[in-house]
Amino acid sequence: MQGLDDKRLSYLPGLDGLRALAVTAVLLFHAGQRWIPGGFLGVEVFFVISGYLITCVLLESRERTGGVGLKQFWFRRARRLLPALFALLLGTLAVSVIFYPDEVAKLRGDTLAALGYVTNWYFIFDHQSYFDEVGRPSLVRHLWSLAIEEQFYLVWPVVLALLVGRLRTRGMVVLLLAGATASSVLMAVLWSPEAGPARVYYGTDTRVAGLLIGAALAFVWAPWKLARARSRTYATALNGAGLIGLAALVYLHVELDQYHSFLYHGGFALVSVCTAVVIAVAVHPSGQLGGFLGLQPLRWLGTRSYAVYLWHWPVFMLTRPGLDVSIDGWELLGLRLGVTFLLAEISYRLVERPARSGALGRAWRTFRDGRGLRRWAGGLRWGAPLSAAATSATVLAAFAIASEPPAPPEYLSVESVRIVSPASGRALSRAPAAVPVGTTSDQGAVVSVPTGTAPGRPADGPAQIYGYAPNVAVTVVGDSVMVGAAQTLAAAIPGADIDAAIGRQAQTALDILQQRRDSQALGEAVIIHIGNNGTFTAKQFDAMMQALADRRVVIFVNVKVPRSWEEPNNGVIADGVHRYGNAALVDWHSASVDRPELFYDDGIHLRPAGVQLYASLITKELAAHPPPPPLAPPPASPPPPAAVPPPPDAIPADIPVPVPSPQPVPPTATPTPGPTYPPTPTSPPTAPPPPPPTPPPTPPPTPPPTPEPTPPPTPEPTPPPTPEPTPAP
Repeated sequence: MQGLDDKRLSYLPGLDGLRALAVTAVLLFHAGQRWIPGGFLGVEVFFVISGYLITCVLLESRERTGGVGLKQFWFRRARRLLPALFALLLGTLAVSVIFYPDEVAKLRGDTLAALGYVTNWYFIFDHQSYFDEVGRPSLVRHLWSLAIEEQFYLVWPVVLALLVGRLRTRGMVVLLLAGATASSVLMAVLWSPEAGPARVYYGTDTRVAGLLIGAALAFVWAPWKLARARSRTYATALNGAGLIGLAALVYLHVELDQYHSFLYHGGFALVSVCTAVVIAVAVHPSGQLGGFLGLQPLRWLGTRSYAVYLWHWPVFMLTRPGLDVSIDGWELLGLRLGVTFLLAEISYRLVERPARSGALGRAWRTFRDGRGLRRWAGGLRWGAPLSAAATSATVLAAFAIASEPPAPPEYLSVESVRIVSPASGRALSRAPAAVPVGTTSDQGAVVSVPTGTAPGRPADGPAQIYGYAPNVAVTVVGDSVMVGAAQTLAAAIPGADIDAAIGRQAQTALDILQQRRDSQALGEAVIIHIGNNGTFTAKQFDAMMQALADRRVVIFVNVKVPRSWEEPNNGVIADGVHRYGNAALVDWHSASVDRPELFYDDGIHLRPAGVQLYASLITKELAAHPPPPPLAPPPASPPPPAAVPPPPDAIPADIPVPVPSPQPVPPTATPTPGPTYPPTPTSPPTAPPPPPPTPPPTPPPTPPPTPEPTPPPTPEPTPPPTPEPTPAP
């Protein structure tokens, strides 16, 4: 039987090293390093580590004392987590009030949610996505993961205390793995690429699988139950499994991204399982992986991983390239990491470590039990900073309560635009070609056109607006970028029906197009600019093209948005345009990249110069797909022959006598060449036919339409016209 001392949970340096790798992945992902698109999976690694360690702490307490010790556990968790969190919230509020007052009103609700550790659910109900955010994201948005962990810390110890004495180890493991499986299945069921990943990414019920897998590992792989392996084969297999698990984690971080459907259909669970394998090897006495992960640089970062995670997000969100700072690349990455590590070190040394070592409790006991100078010296040492923090918190809270949301900038003052021109409401007509025009049907809207431009082939050059045939209806659907350019597009495309709105997602645009198709309100040309506010999936693109399969041309405008979904959205658009014959592309990204003068401060919405270039590219592409010319009128058909021949004096002498409508002829009345006589052009229809078998000696004044002297009215010879047909004898 093991002694009590053998059941102590000693320091595990390998887990600090694994924490260091996880937080590094998160930092690189949030820094926009494209070579690690799955860096956000580092949070899942944190979940598994937390589930394992917390369960080990609870099991150790029960085996040592016979009880879980809920009060002591929750007190230690609060002392470990809350001081650094309070410091972060005070710091972000102070910076916002002083330097970014427009952010204070939005930060108010986020801060309250963070204090209650319900940030994840607050963002779900507030419809805030972790991946899709056009403006400056909340400075405390990253606290969603800490909210999930804290909720787990509140519930799991109670469940363990109730069940651990009633279920054996195997039963607890089965129960935990069943819960992890249910969580993963729920994620797969709820995930929808059209709705976005916010619900499944933030939800405690869909993200608890990693914590439960870590907890299950603690029941079968507690460190005090492990002994050094005597078999070299076992040790080799153990270390091999650890290397495979670590390599798999690296691969998943590099290959997966937030748009990968596999991620939500078992991908997160696979990351959790690989992390559990690495933990199992790292904590085993025979595992060499623990020695590697326990190297001093990794241990240094791992012990400060909580502070690094807390402070990196506001630092990164206040140093956005091209928006807040003028530098980018490795220079910006170095600046961000330097500021983050500095703030983390200050927090670790002045806040976390003193609080974890019980400094505040000792200060209180000194003040309470001390006498004279010793009492007041201790009170000043800790009372002064605590009083200053309390005063600052009160002042900042007052500012936050009194702050009002700022008015939207002028270029976002209009939430939606719907412009329906008279031409778009009329029935579609065929225009001969797309031609540049100087004025439009809108009074006073003058459109400039470069001289010497051939109709339908506008030349490259300065940003110009090219008009389009006004009698062609064009349906235009877009988001906030198109809102700012709607008036210019309406002037350049007189037949346009423009429907644009701020914050419009791809699914909403798809619904609009399908409704227009069902109500037969689509133009023969369609222009779509979507994808600035979030993901645009290949499935949505295909659905749009199915709804627009009968349109003459569908023009897609790709996106220029400094967000993580810019590249995948443009890839979806480019690939889709290549697959459909009636689709065309306006490469707005290539035309506007590295041209900050075209955009307002957010790097997305257009200044007047950007509007001109944007509209000219769209209308130029539209002009390259003109409607087909109208069909030539068919030749006039000859009038039908009269049922009764006209009188003789009404027929000119130079026109052959028309043949009356054919009458039914009995089979025995088939004409023969012998008694058949051709008609004489100059003889009236009532005159008897001339007996000679040869043509008349003089030709008619007007040559007949066929080489024959006297064209027969039908390919077969017919009897001479008489008032009444006479059958041959």
